Amino acid sequence: MNHRAVGRHHLYTGQSVHLANLLDGKGQAIGVVIGIAVDRTGLIEGDWTIPGIDADLPDFFDRFEAYIRDVAGRYTFVLTIGTEERVYGDPVGMNGLVYHRGAARVASSLHLCLDREVREHPLYDHARMEKTGGKYSLLHTRDAEVRRVNPNFYLDLDNFHETRFWPRDEVFHHDPADYSRVVDEIMSTTRHVVGAIADRFTCAMPVSGGRDSRLLVAMSGDQATKIEQIYTHITNYSTRKDAGVAALVTQELGLPHEVHSWRDFAKKQTPDELAEMLKEFRVSAGTKAALPNELQSGVFNALTDGAVMLRGHQTDLLRAVFVVTTDKKRWKNFFWQVRKLGILPGKDFDAVQFAHFLPDYEAWLKTLPRNALNKQIDFMFLELYYSSTLGVTFPALSRNFYMSPFNSRRLITLALGFDDDYRVNEGPVRDILERVNPKLNTIPYAYEFSDMKALESDGSTADEATREMQGSAAVNVGQ
Repeated sequence: MNHRAVGRHHLYTGQSVHLANLLDGKGQAIGVVIGIAVDRTGLIEGDWTIPGIDADLPDFFDRFEAYIRDVAGRYTFVLTIGTEERVYGDPVGMNGLVYHRGAARVASSLHLCLDREVREHPLYDHARMEKTGGKYSLLHTRDAEVRRVNPNFYLDLDNFHETRFWPRDEVFHHDPADYSRVVDEIMSTTRHVVGAIADRFTCAMPVSGGRDSRLLVAMSGDQATKIEQIYTHITNYSTRKDAGVAALVTQELGLPHEVHSWRDFAKKQTPDELAEMLKEFRVSAGTKAALPNELQSGVFNALTDGAVMLRGHQTDLLRAVFVVTTDKKRWKNFFWQVRKLGILPGKDFDAVQFAHFLPDYEAWLKTLPRNALNKQIDFMFLELYYSSTLGVTFPALSRNFYMSPFNSRRLITLALGFDDDYRVNEGPVRDILERVNPKLNTIPYAYEFSDMKALESDGSTADEATREMQGSAAVNVGQ
């Protein structure tokens, strides 16, 4: 474990965690970055100067907060300016950020904040949570005294109070006449981020039969050739379809594609190894969650140890994935919104559960500035749902560093600026794919194949599925 002093505090990080020192425009040390972060000029590494900001001037934090809007990745900034010390995270808390005010401690996961046993949060039925796969949401953790930082608040290390710093003056609206220019910026920015990361780290990128991964690999452009592994995991029937679709997508883009089947790995993991893996995952996640499929099935062993995993999260904003209705009158009904947080799945979340959690949801909603209320559902998705999912699981996956190159406040702003109905109807998705390669819009998604033969059980690759997919695709496109 690495240790260093940062202001009046001590910072402890794992041996493989990427760190960079931050300097202001005059070369003065102002803090440290934990994780992988890319700004407009490149990957933040070594002794990194942020031009145009001066730690001696009173507008330092205003200028820094303007700067961080363009930073993409999975990261935590720890700043120390004179007597003021603050922590800023990435837009969805992907790096994990929780704190215990009484212990004056901030960490990436629950147990790193505690020197005692967990004191269970009184709002949750913890046994039921474990049985159903529920999530600790609304910025809660399993512990009653440890809170998750709202990703778009900074944490003041003097008093451990949170203050919102974003959104500021953003206008979440584009004139339709500007859509083409916005698409250009989204694509060029994503390509820049992917390239900056792939130039420095060994990278892998999963491609499935869905939209988000197709968007990411397409927007990566020529930078995708720098990625060591472009792959699909097969862990069940539906992911066999994913492998077939992904083979078509990568073939169209001229990229290599690997298929990793559970059949090649499952028998190599003993029950004792799986039990130990589950224990480690739960300790790291701070919750009694099930082991993710890629760990349970063993397919993660096909990935390069220590590689950076580039995933398509937040590209789903381009299709307004959480906006089940654009009728703003229905946004006043909070029941469906709180239920979508996944505290308990489906019908397990009832009126009694809703009454427990409504006050915290209303409290969160009151923190949104006026310009964000028109995108209320998207911000619920970003700040509450993602922080309780990615912010829990990503820090617990210790073999590789999982992140999204699309995770920047600038890219989020650009995505949310499209008209809600246009996003719901996937207009930006089609526009981007059309710009990259029109044929990407003709390849069906996995869910559109209701009668596809599974991949051969003898461990063969996606070749046969690809041939079948091409035949099916030809029929579907022609109809």
